[in-house]
Amino acid sequence: MSTAFVGTQQSVTLERLTELVEKHVGSAAYAFWRWPHDVLLDALQNQPPTGLKSDEGQAFNATTEIRWRHRGEQFDVLLLAKDKEKVQHKKCWEEMEGDWHSQEREAMVYLESETSLPRKVILPSGLTLGQRYFIDSRTGYVQFVALRVKS
Repeated sequence: MSTAFVGTQQSVTLERLTELVEKHVGSAAYAFWRWPHDVLLDALQNQPPTGLKSDEGQAFNATTEIRWRHRGEQFDVLLLAKDKEKVQHKKCWEEMEGDWHSQEREAMVYLESETSLPRKVILPSGLTLGQRYFIDSRTGYVQFVALRVKS
C-alpha cells in the first residue's frame, strides 16, 4: 500500500484541462472518451478532432488518472495519483478529505463478442490494463477505481 493523492478542480476551461492532462499523465498515456452516442479508448496522442472535449473522459498512465466531466462550457476534474509525494503543484488541487492509499489489481477486459455492453470498446494494440483502488484508510472503503497502464 502507498500514500495516494485524490484531488479536484472545479470549472476549468478546455485549455486548462489539456494542460492538466499533459502535466500529470503526459502524452504517452491513454484516454477514454465518452459521449452518449459513442465511446473511444485510444492512445492520448490519437485523440479525436474535438481533443479532450467529451461529455466525460479519463486519461491515464501507469501511476495517475485524470477524469473530467463537461459542465456547461467548463469541466470538473478529478486527479487520482498513486504517490502523493510525486504530484506536482498539489496546491492547485482541492485535496479530498481522507487518509488515502492505493492497491493495484488486475483488470478484466470483456471479449469483443460480449453482447451485454451497450457499446463495443476496442482495446488498442499493445495496451495492457490494470486497476488501482483508492481506499480511505479511515473507513476501509474503496472510493475510486482507476484505470492504469500495466507495465
